[in-house]
Amino acid sequence: MWHSDDIGSNYRAKKFSIWDFQLRILDNFSANFLGLKALASELREILFGENGKEYGTPDEHEPEYEKIIKAFNNTIEDLRGKIHP
Repeated sequence: MWHSDDIGSNYRAKKFSIWDFQLRILDNFSANFLGLKALASELREILFGENGKEYGTPDEHEPEYEKIIKAFNNTIEDLRGKIHP
């Protein structure tokens, strides 16, 4: 559970979800959101590093923001090609 009155419990739940991302997050995507799995994985790597265990805040935020925006824009472009009016 990601929300409770216990900060330690919240932290552990979120940490384990990031560490075991495939099982705890990606495997729970509904069919309507399967096209967003790659975006979720990319955002995890941007925010928490390749192994999911980097929690520091970079001194320079702008490069991280640019990576996040690029990930969203790439996903939007990919999905546009798959949506038929």
